[in-house]
Amino acid sequence: MTLTHFKITRFQFARDRVIGDSQVKASDTNCAALELISASGATGLGFVQTLFTPLPAQAEIERIFASEVWPAIEGQPALGLVHRVTRPRGGNQRSTSLPFHEALQVALWDLAAQEAGLPLHRLLGSRKDRVRAYASGLDYHLSDDDFQALFTHAASLGYTAFKIKVGHPEFDRDLHRLDLLKAVIPAGSQIMVDSNEAWGAKEALVKLAAIERAGHHLLWSEDPILRHDFEGLRMLCAASPTPINSGEYLDLQGKRLLLQAQ
Repeated sequence: MTLTHFKITRFQFARDRVIGDSQVKASDTNCAALELISASGATGLGFVQTLFTPLPAQAEIERIFASEVWPAIEGQPALGLVHRVTRPRGGNQRSTSLPFHEALQVALWDLAAQEAGLPLHRLLGSRKDRVRAYASGLDYHLSDDDFQALFTHAASLGYTAFKIKVGHPEFDRDLHRLDLLKAVIPAGSQIMVDSNEAWGAKEALVKLAAIERAGHHLLWSEDPILRHDFEGLRMLCAASPTPINSGEYLDLQGKRLLLQAQ
C-alpha cells in the first residue's frame, strides 16, 4: 500500500533525571512523533529528536516535512522506500532542515513490516524471538547514590549486563564507579564501559589495563577514542585485552574505512 498522509506530534518535557556522558548533559526531552499512514490505514511510527535545543512549533515542523520530505515519498510503498537510495536520508546525503532521517527510516521499516504481515525482526531475517538486553545508565552526571539506585533497580528487573559512562578527567572516579556498580549487581554480571571518545589511543590502552588490574573484566569498551582515529582503533584492538566497540557515529563511508583499517 502507498503512503497517503502523515501526522506529526511535538513533545517537550522535563526528564525525571539528568542524562548524559563525558561530552553532553541533558535534562529535557525535545522530540516529535512522526506517523506515516498508508492507504490501508496502517501507521509507521518514528521519532525526531534534538538533544540541546527545542524543536520549532509543531506547525513549522509539519511545514518543513511537507516541503522537504513528503514530496519524495508520497504515494509510494514503504517496502520500496526502505531500500531506495534517492529517498531523503539526512546527513550530507539529501539532508533536511530538521533531523527527520532517523524518524523516517524507523517509520518506513515499521510500516513495511506491517504491510508484509510480519514482525519487523522476521522481515529482517531473524531466527530468534528473544535477544539479550543490557542496562545502559546514561549515568555520568548522577551522584554516587543515584548511580547505585539506578543500577540496583535495573538488577531487580532481571538485567545481568550493565553499561556505565566513564571518561571522567579524574580516572579514579571511573574506577570508583565500577566499584559502586559491582557492589549492587549480581555476581558474574557482564560489564561494559563507554567513554564517548574522551580518551586518546595510548591513554585508552593504559586506562583499560588499569581497569582490568582493578578487578573489572569488561565485555567491551565503547567508543574509547575519536571515531576517525582508525590507526588508534587498530592499535587498541591489537594491544588491549578488552574488546573495542566503535563505529556507531560513522556513516557508511566511515564504516567502510573502519573495516578497511582492521
